[in-house]
Amino acid sequence: MPPAHYLRLHELAERVHNAIAAQFTTPVWVVAEIASIREAPSGHCYLELTEFDPESRVELSSMRAMIWAKQYSAIRPYFESMTQTTLRKGLQLLLRVKVEYSVRYGMGLQVVDIDPQYTVGELAIQRQKTLAQLEADGVLELNRALPFPEFPHRIAVVSAAQAAGYEDFCHQLAAATARYHLQLALFPALMQGDKASASIREALFRIADAETEWDIVVIIRGGGGKMDLSCFDDYELASVVAQFPLPVVAGIGHERDVSVVDYVAHTSLKTPTAVAAALEEIFVSAEGALQRVMQTVVPLLEGYTAEYVQTLQHLQEEAVLRATHLLSQSKQALRLQMEGKALGVQSLLRQYAPALKHLVEKGALLAQHRLDAFPQRLQNSVQTTTPHVERALQQTRMDYLVTLAECMASDPRQVLRNGYALLRPTTMAATGDRLEVVTQAATYRVEVQGVEKGALFGDKTTGKSIRERMEEVW
Repeated sequence: MPPAHYLRLHELAERVHNAIAAQFTTPVWVVAEIASIREAPSGHCYLELTEFDPESRVELSSMRAMIWAKQYSAIRPYFESMTQTTLRKGLQLLLRVKVEYSVRYGMGLQVVDIDPQYTVGELAIQRQKTLAQLEADGVLELNRALPFPEFPHRIAVVSAAQAAGYEDFCHQLAAATARYHLQLALFPALMQGDKASASIREALFRIADAETEWDIVVIIRGGGGKMDLSCFDDYELASVVAQFPLPVVAGIGHERDVSVVDYVAHTSLKTPTAVAAALEEIFVSAEGALQRVMQTVVPLLEGYTAEYVQTLQHLQEEAVLRATHLLSQSKQALRLQMEGKALGVQSLLRQYAPALKHLVEKGALLAQHRLDAFPQRLQNSVQTTTPHVERALQQTRMDYLVTLAECMASDPRQVLRNGYALLRPTTMAATGDRLEVVTQAATYRVEVQGVEKGALFGDKTTGKSIRERMEEVW
């Protein structure tokens, strides 16, 4: 059974509307975080406000809000001038709102004012909490403890590619880059907005993957408002910078405040240009110190060199004199030695002269004896070899005549003169083939009427060869 008394939906909505209107007769101040924001073409601004648990970040509540175009045109420029940033997702705001309940659209808030000082102060408090957490983690001083390279030639730069701060940095360092052969490599990243922290961390991870290729890391961003630089207060980004394996130099364009990244970086300077100037100064100072050392050392070296040159000249002169003296002594000793050798040779000649004379006379008699016997030996040798030579000549003559006869016998012209004919082609012919018969007088073209196989002189050759016949005659 349905209840005897009930409310229709619009009746319930009207009661809620009346109750809220009675409860919130004037605007109230509310703290909330922007979950989303949208500007309509009409000029109105629509917000989604939310609140998170500070520890677990679990969403506790969410509510729609709007700023009418007329009020938004006044609130926005004031907020931006005070905070140097725009209303965006993630900002913590203190808003003055009218609580409204529409019978048709439900609960909503109408924003009538925003306190920019609260947002700035809230970020400062959050910055202190982040620093305290990093100190509790034991990483706050890690990057500062790293040794800084004496001459950082290889520099990895994290910045927005088209940022003016990066251009200023490169321009300031251009002369040093050319003079000292610096290596600069840009790792582009977003430098503001809710995605900036993740983008910068990703760039740092890419550098860490090639850690041995770099000496230091430079994070630079040009000037901006406090809110624009709030990404550098992010705990996760600061933790990565604090634990980075290479020294990190921060050049973030603050005028007065210092971000958490500035605290944890190895070195922090105000602007990108200041970072470039500091790096340049390292090399310029070293070059100046080297020049000062050279100015001191070179005259000393020149003095030492002149002294050593004089000493070497003196030693050279002494060496020349000593060498001349030694050469003279050596010549005298060699002359005396040669004279002694000559006397010794003469003595030996006198001692062995009779024996040498006897040997010479004996050799002369032996040579004369052999010369006297040589004609007879030569005559005997000629008489012995003459028959052999004659037989060899006869055999050579016969071989020549045989070869000549064989060549003449195989000459086709001789065959034709003997009354024979040549047949072309010489292959076996068949009945009906056309042949050429060549004689000494003419050439005849004939047709084969028949073929009888058989040798002209039988199967065996009974004649003797030319060589055998000539040998018989010879």
